[in-house]
Amino acid sequence: MGATLRHYPPAHPVLAAHAAHLERQAPTAARYVETARLAAGLAERAPEEVGLTRTERDRLVRRHLALLDREDWCAAGRSGVDVGSDFGAWFVREVAGSLGLRAFTAGPSRSGGEVGAQALSPGRRSRRR
Repeated sequence: MGATLRHYPPAHPVLAAHAAHLERQAPTAARYVETARLAAGLAERAPEEVGLTRTERDRLVRRHLALLDREDWCAAGRSGVDVGSDFGAWFVREVAGSLGLRAFTAGPSRSGGEVGAQALSPGRRSRRR
């Protein structure tokens, strides 16, 4: 995210409406990548940097991560990201890896409260304070 939402009062309702819109969309590789990048951008910033409370930010990140954890979205992400390309390698390492996205990590699906735990860990958030 380039410009911050720090001084944008409707940041929360706009981001929540965007999440609701995404939840109604069919998954595509482009949607997967952009949703992951948005979730990473929110997760790595202090809540006040994006015009949110900690609770609002954490809920939005978890909501985006829950969407990215759906099987149809995982399939779209896997099929559309060329992990052998420079972008794909960066995406898997920096975005998918930092968020623990199931589409690009080995292991069983996460569920419930576990979704987003890695992304919202204190070490992750402190990078850009």
